[in-house]
Amino acid sequence: MKYYYLIATLPDLSLEAETTNFNFGEVIDTIQRNLGEEDQQTFKYLIHPHDNGNLLNAIFKKHHGLVPLPFQQPSIFDQATIEDYVQERYNFPDYMSDFLVTYQERFSEMGIDEIEYNLLKGFYQEVSRVPDTFVVDYYQFEKTLRSMVAAFNRTMYPFVGTWPSLEDAEVTDKLANEGSGMSILAQAYPFITPLREAIHSKSPRAIEETIDEVKWGFIDNYGKGFFSNQHVYSYVLKLFILQRRASLAGADRDQHFERLIDQVGGFKQLT
Repeated sequence: MKYYYLIATLPDLSLEAETTNFNFGEVIDTIQRNLGEEDQQTFKYLIHPHDNGNLLNAIFKKHHGLVPLPFQQPSIFDQATIEDYVQERYNFPDYMSDFLVTYQERFSEMGIDEIEYNLLKGFYQEVSRVPDTFVVDYYQFEKTLRSMVAAFNRTMYPFVGTWPSLEDAEVTDKLANEGSGMSILAQAYPFITPLREAIHSKSPRAIEETIDEVKWGFIDNYGKGFFSNQHVYSYVLKLFILQRRASLAGADRDQHFERLIDQVGGFKQLT
């Protein structure tokens, strides 16, 4: 399906765009209302990562006493529905419903890494079957990117998780010692060197901005048709990058890192 009018009316986006007066919610709502029925179903998988974070927040707050992060928007499910996840579970997508049915009686005894692992494992499995190659490929790329970040972090910090990760083993194995494996990966992923440099800088801003640039580059370089549904999906993913940047700007950035510190303190109390 082509979306000539919709795309023509959307504002241009760039990583340097001024977003102070940008109404992200209004633009995303306009996009969603103008999508065809089948494309709306695929569109939900761009939003579900926010639902995943909101659900994990609710579970961690209820069963582990962690300080909840702000409710993420846009979301498919409102805050009241998420917090009442036991009663609402059959209204959720299959991966989320199956996760709750299987594990909800054990949340208090499960570690937070185990809970997150099982939810996201189900999400990645379900999204890999979405009938749109761009959405499938984007999430596979995001998983690969996460694997690279995790591998570089492990060369700097002696942290070993207590639960399996969702990383791409082939990628993390190659980067384990940052030797010849990195040279091999650099042929397919030219951004890997600046990514490593950003992570080694230990600068949160440099890391965030580099990851944003890598994701933006993937979206721009993907061979999607102009005015297509994939063009719309890519636009939304860019919106989310800019929305996150805006949320971390100025005073909000300080508050964000204070919340992260609170969360880390909560994690330590569980160990």
